Amino acid sequence: FKNSNLPYTFYQELIKKPIGERKDPLSNLIIVPHGVLGHIPFDAFTTSESLKESKVPYLVYQYALSYTPSMTLFRQNSPERGNESNYRGFAPAYRGSPQNLPELLGSLEEVGFARSLFNGEIFLEDQATESLFKASPAAAKILHLAMHAYVDDQDPMNSRLLFTADTSGLEDGNLFAHEIYDLDLSSQLAVLSACNTGFGEIARGEGIMNLSRAFQFAGSPNIVMSLWQAKDKPTADIMAHFFENIKEGLPKDQALQQAKLTYLEQADPFQSHPSQWATFIFVGNSEPLSFSNNRWKWAVLVGSIALLLLWFFRRNKVRKMTKEP
Repeated sequence: FKNSNLPYTFYQELIKKPIGERKDPLSNLIIVPHGVLGHIPFDAFTTSESLKESKVPYLVYQYALSYTPSMTLFRQNSPERGNESNYRGFAPAYRGSPQNLPELLGSLEEVGFARSLFNGEIFLEDQATESLFKASPAAAKILHLAMHAYVDDQDPMNSRLLFTADTSGLEDGNLFAHEIYDLDLSSQLAVLSACNTGFGEIARGEGIMNLSRAFQFAGSPNIVMSLWQAKDKPTADIMAHFFENIKEGLPKDQALQQAKLTYLEQADPFQSHPSQWATFIFVGNSEPLSFSNNRWKWAVLVGSIALLLLWFFRRNKVRKMTKEP
């Protein structure tokens, strides 16, 4: 990829020519990809034909990118709804799975770190079941699914996310796309930290039919998804930086851009290849998330009660003293 002129050619044709010369430089771009372009990460384009520089000039250094299947869907991005908590994360276990899937140790790290930031609810290993997910799918502002996924190129509705096998027998551990369409979600951001969640069949007039489209249809308007197989360790690193940036109040597209830039600053030459970091893209409205802090609310309430009691006791004491002969 680095030794090819394709990334620069794509940049010239798809970014530089449409934007043209501007007096006011842009910092954000909204991409509405057509057809196969929906499978390409634009931030891995290169802005210079020469790759002999110490730092490869990827487009991610210039722009924060967000994607949308159409501007109609972008404008219809649903307003925020009330949520029980800020965060809900799932990181399943796969030992003894029928598909002989490898464990994702980085996913446990991802989810644990995000919980420490947002003080939410997490389901790890044997607790990360499909039945527990379905029990309260709309509970959190951020829904984080760090797991394996299976994409069916022939039948998009057969694509699925793979949870821990449910010993109760209530569910089979496969959350199919057709099941996601039937859910009632209210999460403002769904982070699908799994392989190929943005890959799918290209449907004429509809765009790419993938797992992320199912989450949007179910009521989660903003998605972080992957375009190919995500590597465990780079994914954990990028997601940690992304969640830190979201907590700091950055717009969602900038939060992902800065997470990738931080990763590139710390990565060795092999780990800095786009195959390691460019798989994740953001789809939706980039506005920052706002978070309620229940601990502050309780602190204010307790403090107010304490002040009220102090005032009450002092007033009674003064009254007693004035009544004494």
